[in-house]
Amino acid sequence: MNACEAVDTSAALEIDTTAENRLMLAVLEEALATFRLGVTSDRPLRRKRYFEVARWFASSDNDWLFSFESICTSLGMDPDYLRAGLRQLERAAFDACSGATPQVPCAARIGGPRAYRVRS
Repeated sequence: MNACEAVDTSAALEIDTTAENRLMLAVLEEALATFRLGVTSDRPLRRKRYFEVARWFASSDNDWLFSFESICTSLGMDPDYLRAGLRQLERAAFDACSGATPQVPCAARIGGPRAYRVRS
């Protein structure tokens, strides 16, 4: 099960439906969608947003109400489990990218969009 499936499953469980928790779930869902779109994108803006949400997911800050850790705590989700799913999603995307044809640049390289190169 990947991180996105974990959120879908958790959303189907009994999450407190206060407005605050619905907003937190929406923030988490948007971050997951941004991550999935940007992980292999060759569009600079999507890559930039991907790196921003990847930093947000990696942060252990829980002082801010809408930090990843705080959202997970409020929604009863395990942040480390979600991070493991995101790493799995990244690895799968990178593996798929490594087989790209020379005509199709693959931006999903460590170091960001400027560090990618086309395999020959």
